[in-house]
Amino acid sequence: MFVASGTSSSPFILIVDDDPVFRAIALEALAELTPDLAAACDGKEALEWLLANAADLVVTDINMPNRDGIELIGEIRKRWPHTVIVAVSGGSAAAGADLLLATAKLLGAYCVCHKPVSPKTLVKVAAAALESSSHAGAATDRRRWTALLDKMVAEGLVSLDVPAA
Repeated sequence: MFVASGTSSSPFILIVDDDPVFRAIALEALAELTPDLAAACDGKEALEWLLANAADLVVTDINMPNRDGIELIGEIRKRWPHTVIVAVSGGSAAAGADLLLATAKLLGAYCVCHKPVSPKTLVKVAAAALESSSHAGAATDRRRWTALLDKMVAEGLVSLDVPAA
């Protein structure tokens, strides 16, 4: 798992792909849009990360071990409906990229791209996906409020102790 965190006012992008080369290229390219980036090697690791963090955009491969991108997209739609999703795929032995990407689109991916996808195209698609969401920034707002609350607790301005009933 890779995480680079910049400012809490930037959109957060999670990249999910079992190919370390694609992850590295995507991280480098998408750093043009935001310093707030994380990467996971499969859908299982991505879901674990999302349970503890908020992402404005998830860029996910479809064909991965452990938990594939189709399962991940379904779970994201169910749990975090305002998170924007971009699906990428080169296909698999069992199904072609067109079928996998059409399924991803039906499940709620904002956009789908065939692999190989150029870094320039990935940046354009990610920027459009972030701009398209009427709820863009919801995850960023959540991080900002959490940081503010943590600061207030640290300074003793508020207490999160819940009195016993």
